Amino acid sequence: MKTTKRILAILLATLIALGAFAVGAGAILQSGISQALSEEDKDEISALRFAIRTPMELAYYKAQAASNGYRAHGLFSGGPDRQRDDETGEEVIVSVEGAVLTAFKAGKTPLAYWNALEAALNPMEMTKVNAQRALIAEYGGDLEDPSFDFEDFMEGLFRGGELEAYFGDYYELEFGAPALQKIAVYDALAAECFKPEAMAILGGFGDTMLLQLVLMEASYNGDLDDEEANELENELYGLTMDYFEELFTQLAAGDWDGAKAVLAELNGVIEDVLAEAGLISDPVRYTLTYSANSGAGGPAARTGIAPGTAVTLAAANPPTRAGYAFAGWSTSSTGAAAVTKVTVNGNTTVFAIWVKILPEKEYFKLWGKETKWEKTFWNWILLIVCFGWIWMYF
Repeated sequence: MKTTKRILAILLATLIALGAFAVGAGAILQSGISQALSEEDKDEISALRFAIRTPMELAYYKAQAASNGYRAHGLFSGGPDRQRDDETGEEVIVSVEGAVLTAFKAGKTPLAYWNALEAALNPMEMTKVNAQRALIAEYGGDLEDPSFDFEDFMEGLFRGGELEAYFGDYYELEFGAPALQKIAVYDALAAECFKPEAMAILGGFGDTMLLQLVLMEASYNGDLDDEEANELENELYGLTMDYFEELFTQLAAGDWDGAKAVLAELNGVIEDVLAEAGLISDPVRYTLTYSANSGAGGPAARTGIAPGTAVTLAAANPPTRAGYAFAGWSTSSTGAAAVTKVTVNGNTTVFAIWVKILPEKEYFKLWGKETKWEKTFWNWILLIVCFGWIWMYF
């Protein structure tokens, strides 16, 4: 049975290792010309390919980050564990991943979603393959010819000054309009199959992807060398793994607000890392302040909170107030309902709730036993008057 780590790895591959696809695509193009050309020629081709591919590739990945459907596809691409229900004959999803997928499900099973996606994408993939074949033919290649040699084909394009045009057409198929049409298919199916709450969670994944793209773009542009980029990538990978365990726990429990808060906090931490590396400007951060509300002391303010983060309020170091007992925190200075957690979307203040401490009651004693007659000012007056009347009478 698969484990949660498998789905995490799939998502992380989508969020962090996006560059591997680009490297692989480039390797295919270069493989045929790795021996027939000089090192200078190969460097020129590599630079040309890189310059043409990079802006198109980044635009495509940003489109992915804006697509809830694409992220749903990435989340479910490993496929859930299923077993057949003996009584109904229907497929039942099992395992922790299954609980997460069930939480995302609305009206249709993930299996139906997956089948619909494959049915829509398979023809598009064949169209792309045929277009690539036609592209090679357009530039004078013939894949049907048994003697066709891709190395000679690429070298001929380079010698003839057509390689730049070929790269442009090739990467248009990989990252341009055909690829964007596939993303639109993902979106249409996801909107049909999954709950609005799930789409909101996937939007948080999109924010994570965009932050990862900052690192990729900086690496492409030469703002970071390979060693710096690798260190940052490893740091972000570790952070993501730390938060995703809690994220999937929240999703499996159906706690959508909790899951969104985990993602918001994760993205805030990633922003801080990128800002410290000088890759983005200092992000917006908020402060949570604890007001003693006519009391004294209390927890210190918490600063640097990312928007959307759910903060558990401090229980240690409560404030004090003479004659009152501390009863928790409220979002209003006059509030009586205590809260233990707040979602921070701006500078936020929580206020101490106070309950007045009443003095301990004292009672009169009669023949050494405590009565139910409370020792109050008016009861003392009444007692004195009663004794006065008794004294005057006797």
